[in-house]
Amino acid sequence: MTNVWAIPGSMTSDYISNTTQSATSDTTVMLYIKSGPDGKSFGGCPFCQSAVMMLLAKTELTPIDYMIKIVDLRNPPQEFKHLSNKVPLLKYGQSISITDMDEFVNFFDSLWSEHPIETKAEKATAVIRNLFSKFCFYVKGVSNTPAALVRELARINDYLGATQTTFLAGDSLSHADCLVLPRLQHVRVAAKVFRDFDIPTEFKHLWRYLEAAYKCKVFRNACPRDQEIVQFWTEYPNVPKLSPANRKLYSTKSEAIYTLEVPEELRTPESKAEDSNTTADEPAEPAPSAEEPITVADEPAPSAEEPITVAEEPAPFAEVEEVASGATEVNNLSVVDVPISRKDADELPPPPEDTASGGSSENEPAPTSEEILPPPPRT
Repeated sequence: MTNVWAIPGSMTSDYISNTTQSATSDTTVMLYIKSGPDGKSFGGCPFCQSAVMMLLAKTELTPIDYMIKIVDLRNPPQEFKHLSNKVPLLKYGQSISITDMDEFVNFFDSLWSEHPIETKAEKATAVIRNLFSKFCFYVKGVSNTPAALVRELARINDYLGATQTTFLAGDSLSHADCLVLPRLQHVRVAAKVFRDFDIPTEFKHLWRYLEAAYKCKVFRNACPRDQEIVQFWTEYPNVPKLSPANRKLYSTKSEAIYTLEVPEELRTPESKAEDSNTTADEPAEPAPSAEEPITVADEPAPSAEEPITVAEEPAPFAEVEEVASGATEVNNLSVVDVPISRKDADELPPPPEDTASGGSSENEPAPTSEEILPPPPRT
């Protein structure tokens, strides 16, 4: 068995696997995940990213045959339709078919128990519980301010500061990290694009955590490009429209963007030291000889007929119409079904018709287990 790791941008084929051609379905873990808008690329669904992280984290420690199937839910293959209409979906053998994220963990740790990924740190699980629902409320305009989201980020930051561990439950990945890191990536990318929100720089421990994730092979290999994350949210009502500049920048046809670095001023001293050591090991550029004088080309000064102009960036959300209630009115969007596990559905915001008027984050209704992000698929 050869271990073939996907790298960012490479998850565009029907199957990504570490199996040999002779592997059978009875001995292979099959994981079905949602595609991007093109029907082939690894899409921006955070739940699917969590499932991929769990699988890759487990296979990093234990030899497992696996295949990852990217499914276009607008035209799913028969093999998938016979099993379920939800993603992520895990299949093993002829009788095991799982869509619940907690059951994913139980499945992996029951069959390959020598390196468990389930965390027994109840505080770690509790501290991340409400992050995604508060983020959804904010990005969809249910909450008018980021106050509730910032409080959840502060809880994670304070927890990491108290434990001083690399990850939530220790110095190695656990299933809690696999759940929260994709959601934090959505906070960082989507909240910035749609609401001009940045994770506060004073949350040093949270930024240290993100930096550790960005250096982790499991996270990097399971992370979709920024375009897929942004496009994932454009499918839902009440999310602000993209500005013309961002529509072009985050088109799936644009050059791939990956936010996998923290701002320079927030990098840890250890990370900076690693870069310094790497630079020191690189051969220095040869100095120019006396026969090769250094020349610097002068920039031509602008003439009177060529005034200096500075292009202005379009104002964010310039095309969004604000209604009197304070909510953001958007056109009806074509929505692709992204069914999710019932466990994850507990974290998602109320349906659009219940939240169109907006409101304060202090009185947000608790989502029920029957609520999911997208409407039913079109037929």
